[in-house]
Amino acid sequence: MLSIDGPRLAVAQELARKCPKTNVIGVLHALSDSREFVEHLLAAGHPVPHIFAKPFSKNRAVIDAMTGMGVQVHERPYSELEGSSILRDTIAEVRASSKGPLTILDVGGYFAEPLARMSRDEPALLPSGVLEVTTFGHNRYLRAAPDIKTPIVSVARSPLKDVEAVFVGESAWTSLDLILREAGLSVFGAKLGMVGYGMIGRRVVGAAKSGGAHTTVFDQDPIKLLDARSYKHRVVQELGSLLRENDIVIASTGGMAISVENILNHAKDSLILGSAGSRVQEIDIAGIERDMTSKRSIHENLTEYVLSNGKKIYILRGGTSINFLVGSCPDETMDIVFSEIVAGINMILTEELPRGVINEVSQNVRQRIARTWLGQRE
Repeated sequence: MLSIDGPRLAVAQELARKCPKTNVIGVLHALSDSREFVEHLLAAGHPVPHIFAKPFSKNRAVIDAMTGMGVQVHERPYSELEGSSILRDTIAEVRASSKGPLTILDVGGYFAEPLARMSRDEPALLPSGVLEVTTFGHNRYLRAAPDIKTPIVSVARSPLKDVEAVFVGESAWTSLDLILREAGLSVFGAKLGMVGYGMIGRRVVGAAKSGGAHTTVFDQDPIKLLDARSYKHRVVQELGSLLRENDIVIASTGGMAISVENILNHAKDSLILGSAGSRVQEIDIAGIERDMTSKRSIHENLTEYVLSNGKKIYILRGGTSINFLVGSCPDETMDIVFSEIVAGINMILTEELPRGVINEVSQNVRQRIARTWLGQRE
C-alpha cells in the first residue's frame, strides 16, 4: 500500500531500535534515504558523530539536515579519502572521545587500507567491525581482509541488494534518455553496449532492451556472457569490439573498465560513454583529460572531448554514475538494503565473527527482512 505519510525506512527503523547501541561513522551517499537512516540511528540511541559524503552523490539539503542533527558531515574528494590519514584520524578521535563500541559503515571500501594499517600498527584503536555495501568496496575488502583484524560484514552480494539493482538499472536508462533528449537525440533504436553483466549491468542492459535499444554485452567472464545471450543480448568477447560497434557504451564493473588506451585504439568516432553504479571509477577520465586536444560542454550532463587521434567522444555526467541523476532507487525500496545493514551491524556487535574473511548476513535473517517488508504492503 502506498502511503505519503510515515517513514520510508520502517523496517530498518525497527531493527535499529532493537540493535545494541554503537557509535556509527562512515562513508555514505548524502541522499534522502541516508538522511532518514541517520535520523533513525540517532533516535534509537546510536551516536553518529561523523559522515563522509560521497562526492558525486550528495544533496545539499540532505547535508544541511544531517548537520542540523548534530552530525559532522565531511565533503572531501576521493583523493583525500584515499590519500590522507583522515579516516584513520576520525576513527582514533571517536575511539578516544566516545563511550561504547564503534562500527564503520562503508560504501566503497575506503576504510579497507586504513583498517589494515591500524591492524598492524595500532590494533588497540580498531573499531568493533566494518560493514560494506557495494561490490567495488567488497572487492577491496576481499583483497585486504587477511590484514584486517576486526570483523568485516558485506551486504554487496546479497539477493536483497538485487532488488535495488532493478531500480538502479531503470534509473540509468531513464537518465540516459533524459541526457540525450536534452541534446536533441533519441535512445530508441540506438546500439548500446554494456561493459559488465553483474548485478547492476544486467539490469541496465535489460532496461535498455525493453526501451528499444539494440543491446550488446561484454564481460570478462564467459559464463556471464552465456547468461546474457540467453536473455537475447548480443555478446562479444573483446572490449574493443564493443567500443567499435556501438553508439553508446555504459560500464558497470565495480572497477576501472575503460582506459584511455582502450578508447584511442578501439572507440568509434563520436562514441558516447557513461558509468552506472556507485563510484566514478569505470572510465579513465583523468587519462582522457591528459590526452584531449579540446573539450566543450554540450550541456550540463554531456561533454565532448576531441582526442589526440582526432576522434570525438562524449562523456555522460562527467563520468560519474548516471543513475543518480534521477534518484537511483526509491527510499522505500532502499529500506530493504538498510535493514540488512542494521542486521549486519547487529552481527558485528553480538556474534564472535571470524577475522580475515568476508562475513554475510544469514539467509534466515534476509528472509525475515523480506517477509516483514512485504507484510507492511499487504
